[in-house]
Amino acid sequence: MNKPTPLSPAAPQQTAAERGGTLIGVGAGLVMIGIRALALFKPLLAGISLGYLITMGLGIYGAAQIAAYLREPAAARDGGALASGLTLAILSLFALWASLQTPLGLVGMLTGLAVASAFFALLQGLGRIVAFSQQQNDRAEGGGWILADGVLNLLLGFAILVTPLAGWFAISTVWGIYLGVSGLALIAQTLAARRGRERV
Repeated sequence: MNKPTPLSPAAPQQTAAERGGTLIGVGAGLVMIGIRALALFKPLLAGISLGYLITMGLGIYGAAQIAAYLREPAAARDGGALASGLTLAILSLFALWASLQTPLGLVGMLTGLAVASAFFALLQGLGRIVAFSQQQNDRAEGGGWILADGVLNLLLGFAILVTPLAGWFAISTVWGIYLGVSGLALIAQTLAARRGRERV
């Protein structure tokens, strides 16, 4: 296989692509760190922004399901996908509209997202406890971490259900911290890969 020489036309393009990849990696990491700073220093703004992003994302996902349904041949269309897409799109538009009408609409949107998060945490917790019991039946080792994960998810779900609005802002802060740490890791990984390419 022929390797491009420094004078061949493929070498400068490859270098430009590598530079572009480095810029994208560092840029994405900086955005993630910015979200972390926002979540730590302005949790109200971060929670509201995250609520709007998720609600808009659900609406876009619903629209994509509707578009996929319409692209399918008539014989292969799935009514469930259309119903799901319409439900997501309509509820997302309604939640966004209501949140912009009154402050109570915004509270309703954030509370709904918090309850949905609690529901997923409860389902995850129950799933982990079922996995633990199956592991115990198989007499496999190391089930303690699975049980701990399940119990923590159940506690988190119940805590969010007790105070959904405060739970939502706590979730957004935790997600912000997670994104910040991931952003630092992404920048470090991108710069390490660049240094490795420069050594070769």
